[in-house]
Amino acid sequence: MRTIQRIEHGENKPSANTLKLICEALDTSPEKIMNYGKKEDSKLLMLMHLSVISYLVIPIGNILIPLIFWVSKKDKILKLDETGTRLLNFQIIWTVLTSITFFLSLLTASLHITNSEHAYIPDLLLYIFYTIKHH
Repeated sequence: MRTIQRIEHGENKPSANTLKLICEALDTSPEKIMNYGKKEDSKLLMLMHLSVISYLVIPIGNILIPLIFWVSKKDKILKLDETGTRLLNFQIIWTVLTSITFFLSLLTASLHITNSEHAYIPDLLLYIFYTIKHH
């Protein structure tokens, strides 16, 4: 009984076994209990996806703006934690790979490696990353 009171008052979180027993007693699933109080907000999810366009104005806005959405609302909106994690992972990888490719292009141009057999590689990588992002 004391365990349930502590859980109700937010003093501790239930163990997996306790959660299972509570769900059996209430004839419900753990997902319903764990998502209790969260709202569904498809507009916010869409806005979070659109916020990556902010990189056109803010240099790393494609990471910062979705990160702000994710951190501030992940415990309140259904599917936001999972969506935000995937979106941010993709944007971080995309930004790093694009930056590396851009700097390689600058390096090859500044070193005048244009006649080299490997001079096309940075441009090819940039084209591949661009194609992947837009499909």
